[in-house]
Parts: sequence; C-alpha cells; structure tokens
Amino acid sequence: MVLACACDREIELAAYPSAAPGAPVSSTASPSSTPGPLQPAALAARPEELLEHPEKYVGHVVDLTVVEPLRGPETEETRLTGEYGFYAVDVPEGHDVSLDLVPPGFQLADDARYKARFDHVMTPPLRVRGEVLRDPRMPTPTLVVRVASAVPVDLGAPVHIADVAALGEGGRFDRKSVEIEGEIRHGFEVSAIGAEIWVSSARYRPGAFPVPVSPTAHAGILFAKKGARYGHLGGYRYELVMPAAP
Repeated sequence: MVLACACDREIELAAYPSAAPGAPVSSTASPSSTPGPLQPAALAARPEELLEHPEKYVGHVVDLTVVEPLRGPETEETRLTGEYGFYAVDVPEGHDVSLDLVPPGFQLADDARYKARFDHVMTPPLRVRGEVLRDPRMPTPTLVVRVASAVPVDLGAPVHIADVAALGEGGRFDRKSVEIEGEIRHGFEVSAIGAEIWVSSARYRPGAFPVPVSPTAHAGILFAKKGARYGHLGGYRYELVMPAAP
C-alpha cells in the first residue's frame, strides 16, 4: 500500500465538537486520572497483531514494539501548536482497523480526546507500554493504546543484503533494520528496488524523499511479512521504509 497521510484522520476527527488543544501530558505517567496505575504487562505484541486479533488485546495492557512510521507531530513546534496530539501507527500491510497512540490523559468520553498531547515527540523505533482500548465513537473501527511509558529501541546494526533473492519468503527479515543493495527507480506510481521491493519514506509530505546510504545501498526498516503484499496495487513482496530528509 502507499503510505497514507494522517490528514485523512483529521477529516474524520473534524466531525467532533471543536475544543482548545489539551495541555501536554506525560507519556510516563499513569494513563489517566480515572484508571489506577498500570500493572506489569502480560502481553507482548506488535501493531499488526493488535489489528489482526483485537479481541485478544482490547482491555489489556501490552508491551508494544513499534518500528512502523508514526503519523503525528514531528517537531516540538508541531507538538505544541498542532491541532491534534495523537500518533497514527502506519502499518504497511493495510488493515480495516486504525491504530493510534494516545497520551495518558486520553478519555473515551471526551469530545476533544485526540487533542491531548504527549510531553515529547514520539519517534520510532519505540517500546510502548499501555492499555488497549476500542473507540466506538469513531466513524471507522479504531483501536488506541493509551501510553503509560515509551522508550527508544536499539535495533542494532542493519543486516546487509546484497541480493534481493536472499530475502526468500521474507519472514525472518520482517521488521528488521536492513541495508539493501540496488538502484531505486522513481517514477509515476513507481518507487522500487527491482521488481520486488517497494520503497517509501518514513515521513509523508511533499519533498520528503528517502535518504540513500549511497547510490547503491539503501537502509531502513524492511516489512516482509510472509504472504503480505505491499506498494502500489499490492504489486510488491516487500516494503523498505527509509528515513526522510529533514
């Protein structure tokens, strides 16, 4: 799939009554004033697992490893002045359910709940601990993780892949940090390395092009779930999400 912009979500949220943006709230505090302190998480998960099996996770605390792009405030200025404070988790495999990271002050009954702010910019890869909730008031199926804590994750040195054929079915490289050799082709409805790897940017906005390591080596997070399809019209077996120019 082509990565979607968070502005699509803003259109949905505009249906709710307008309110001033909420004050910043800490991502290391208790998730809200109503629930008690979170107990140690019993469920470790990845975002796509929440979307595939929401019945297993809703109402539970999870330790969520997030390497997917996040669509939300990218700078301190936009964190403080932007209309919304949540982060949409952009899962490349595509699902009918949306997944958002929301700060501790998020309350399902609050019309302005998506305007509550984190106390810092959220940048993947992250390990997030929080409670999974279903938001029945959204016009499309939506899960949120009400974040109690978020810490950076070190993915280590990227795995060097000299030949796309080495990916095989891809499962063992799924959501790994990689460096892939090959020439990127850019054009109308094309952004790819060879015929198998769709290339996208970790940021979605005009001019946010991927930054290559070199003309022939390209680093990023590889999405290679067995059986999944990526990119334009699902025409690719893998997707490489690369950093974008500042």
